[in-house]
Amino acid sequence: MLMKSSSNSHNFISEGWIETFCTQARGGLATAYCEWIDRRAQRRIERDAIATLRGMSHYDLKDIGLSRSQIISAVRSEMETRGSEKG
Repeated sequence: MLMKSSSNSHNFISEGWIETFCTQARGGLATAYCEWIDRRAQRRIERDAIATLRGMSHYDLKDIGLSRSQIISAVRSEMETRGSEKG
């Protein structure tokens, strides 16, 4: 009998493990790794936001005050604003 693996199964490196590791990391390679993970996560959020906005109609974009040519700069500007509030 084959068993399906559940979507909740634990990976070797889970998100909680990374968070714990990065809060305790001190200097060197560990800090560089945690910074890389953070940049990667931010880039994923940025890509998802851009994809969502690109999927919107011209009229929906107009309602929120954007044109298609402004999508990337608006997302990056928002990400920078949130980043500066964070730290």
